[in-house]
Amino acid sequence: MIAIPLSLTAAHYDLFLVFEHEDMERIKAYDPADISTQKFGEQYRNKQIRSIVIMFATKEEMKRLADRSNTLDGLLQELKQLARGWKYQPDKGDNDLPYQNVSFQ
Repeated sequence: MIAIPLSLTAAHYDLFLVFEHEDMERIKAYDPADISTQKFGEQYRNKQIRSIVIMFATKEEMKRLADRSNTLDGLLQELKQLARGWKYQPDKGDNDLPYQNVSFQ
């Protein structure tokens, strides 16, 4: 798995999580993935996450992502390629409404 924080403003960033096949197999075996935002470094310490985008990549795509992530343009092009199948599906629960809170009593 690769975690990519991407600054948007002085106060916010988006977080892109890119999983490989092996990561998905671990999750299917109930081995959760854990992200510590403290590891992102000082530049993200006082920022808030605006959104989290979860993506999948093959080994070849992961290699391209790693090779091209040294420039912002290259990184954005690879992320766009990984999002090529993004579909908005309101009939399957996609919506722009606020998330519902779950409370336990």
